[in-house]
Amino acid sequence: MKQRILYIDNLRALAIFSMIVGHIYVFTWSEHSSFWSNLIQSFNMPLFLLISGMFIRKTVTLSYLKKRAVLLLIPFLTVGSLYMFVRNAPYDLLFTESFHQGYWFLPTLFMMTVFFMLQRKIVNFIGKRCGETHVILLIIDAFITCCVSVFSLMMFYLLGAGLSDIFCFRRIVFNYPYFWLGFAIVNYKPLIQHYLWKRNGVNKIYCGLFAVFAISYYLRWYCGFDTHDYASTGKIMLIISSIVVFLCGVSACGILLVLFKGLKLSKNIQNACSYVGTHTLELYVLQYFFLPKSYSLSEIFMGGVNEIALALLQAALVVVCCIVVIKIIKRNSFLSLLFFGK
Repeated sequence: MKQRILYIDNLRALAIFSMIVGHIYVFTWSEHSSFWSNLIQSFNMPLFLLISGMFIRKTVTLSYLKKRAVLLLIPFLTVGSLYMFVRNAPYDLLFTESFHQGYWFLPTLFMMTVFFMLQRKIVNFIGKRCGETHVILLIIDAFITCCVSVFSLMMFYLLGAGLSDIFCFRRIVFNYPYFWLGFAIVNYKPLIQHYLWKRNGVNKIYCGLFAVFAISYYLRWYCGFDTHDYASTGKIMLIISSIVVFLCGVSACGILLVLFKGLKLSKNIQNACSYVGTHTLELYVLQYFFLPKSYSLSEIFMGGVNEIALALLQAALVVVCCIVVIKIIKRNSFLSLLFFGK
């Protein structure tokens, strides 16, 4: 049995819990915008994608791709269809809407794995000629990552919103760089340590990450650089916004990685975090069924500590309900396959 990396489990637990809190803001409180919701949106999905990239195989084979298809697409189809039935919503929205009724992460992660497989073939071919740890290889890899995002954006314009969203091109544009960065942190570790950590030191990098996050956070949420509307946004503005959003997400993830790596938790809290961290897929697919129904916040809870405390309490209840259902479903292997692809 593989030994768990505890701080990664803790980051996974933070990612899924903060995502549920974010969904409470979006679905329950009708996109109520505040400092807390903006802060959570700055890191929750980038962190999820970064961690997913950290554990992707260096060489993606067709057999591995098939396993990913079962793990990601079966829950997307079965649980997503059940959710559409419960909501009495048009079934085609599960495929043709950018958000995929909340389940966009599953098909998007699969499509990113497909792109990643093709990217690895190109990079591995080049790596045999210039050395796998050569800095040029890292630059080429990063360049191909940018090309994937640009290609996805072009496909969005070419195919239009409905058809391109079936293949998740709109989501890949902004999310693929986070996914690749997670892979790069693990697989280009010697280069990163040599050119970044050893030369600058942890404290300088930590201060730099805070500075980048503060500036990009301000630009994103207070200067209008958060737009993802391709149709009405000028191309220059879209590029600038993409860079600002990416820097905000990357710097936030960097801060959390450094912080959590040195964090020590008590045994009971660590066990709880490890359990949540190892069931993020299950929690993701089930949480929509337990989110509180839409209502408006009263003045008592709008803003400050009261607001985030209520969101955290509701998210904790959602997690508990999901864990109960997870334990029931996993008693049957067929249900476990249908709901969780496992």
